[in-house]
Amino acid sequence: MNVPGTLYVVATPIGNLDDITIRALKILQTADLVAAEDTRETRKLLSHFQCPAANRLISFYRDNEKGRIERIMGALNRGENVAIVSSRGTPGISDPAYLLVRAAHQAGLPVVPIPGASSLAAALSASGVPTDRFCFVGFLPRRPSKRRRIIEELKTRDETAVIYESPHRFLKTMSELHSALGDRELTICRELTKKFEEIRLGGFADLIEHFSSRPVRGEFIIILRASSSKEKHDQIPGQEEGI
Repeated sequence: MNVPGTLYVVATPIGNLDDITIRALKILQTADLVAAEDTRETRKLLSHFQCPAANRLISFYRDNEKGRIERIMGALNRGENVAIVSSRGTPGISDPAYLLVRAAHQAGLPVVPIPGASSLAAALSASGVPTDRFCFVGFLPRRPSKRRRIIEELKTRDETAVIYESPHRFLKTMSELHSALGDRELTICRELTKKFEEIRLGGFADLIEHFSSRPVRGEFIIILRASSSKEKHDQIPGQEEGI
């Protein structure tokens, strides 16, 4: 009877290749299969670190996940080790990797996270807004009705909200959020860990003006402070007022 293989959920750099971990490199070097959301990006990564790609790299993205899960589960059941990676950062956050992870759990197969870079954690750490409680929104839906509903929900949420956005829709999303939510403090993170990294804390009007004055490039993370957030939250978590 074969000993089942292990599914490794491998975090890769979000921009700066120096952020790869030694453990991630070991897994990427030795895994029998590397399932990648974007095989072109992953091939570049493997080539940079001299990890073999031939006959090991397969695509795993939204729309082909059903057939791929079947193939990968077969490999795991034969005792092969599989690494799953997203195009950048930690798999399973706003990408279909969770479907494979869920299938492995349901089949009783071992799943091992290989932690590392995450744009969500990196952005929150440098945001300057309260992070003791936050909700992850990810990309807002494109369908107007769903989009409006989620934005309306943000009016009453009592924690920091994290939104991902593409450069093509960033200013439109900022305008919609401003119209719906009114004056609110927020942080914009752009191109994290890359050459043109930019992190700005401010209000909607100033930030919309700033980013309207230049070509909008790069992936954006919008970190929105809760409307009910008070100055008492601007303390080190766990400290009481006056201490």
